Amino acid sequence: GHFVSCSLFYFIGALTNVAVGAPDPIAIIASYGLGVPAMLIVIFSTLTTGFLDIYSAAITFKNIVPGASVKKQIVFVGVLSTVIAALFPAEAYEWFLLLLVSAFVPLAVIMVMDYFAAPYNPEELLVRSGRYWFWRGFNIYAMGVWAVSFIFCLLLSIASVLGVDIPVVSGIAANYGTSLPTLALTAALYLPIALAKRKRAAST
Repeated sequence: GHFVSCSLFYFIGALTNVAVGAPDPIAIIASYGLGVPAMLIVIFSTLTTGFLDIYSAAITFKNIVPGASVKKQIVFVGVLSTVIAALFPAEAYEWFLLLLVSAFVPLAVIMVMDYFAAPYNPEELLVRSGRYWFWRGFNIYAMGVWAVSFIFCLLLSIASVLGVDIPVVSGIAANYGTSLPTLALTAALYLPIALAKRKRAAST
């Protein structure tokens, strides 16, 4: 649903650019006299996405530390985010996005592959010393695959964005970008782990 709705908006934006003959979104908005509605949309969309980001960070921390207070985490993350937004240089924001891509692309691949390898029993996820506890609550194998893929994606970003010549990596970045090679590497590294998990689940 998200992909379809976003794609429709992209199509409408591109069609408007062609119809008006102006590539600048601000010029298009001004030509239709939609300055105030556009400003309200930006304000409310920022508020809604900001709320989701703050709540997501608080819930994520509670998953790591179950005894943590969600309300306190929401206040803490909200204040910290406001301070960072006020002090963080806008020109460095691109690298923050690249860090997000580097972190979440391999994470998403691991989660999807792990989910389809064998279903989890939700009641056993937090059972200490259970079959999902791994090493002190950490899946070292999955974290190792993620770390390798994260570093690989960062190297691709350095090669493509900064233009630093890195043997082999620069060629991959120039031809395929950053996300697809990272996705392929993560899948290749995690496939044996996922297959082993499926085999263990079938034998129990």
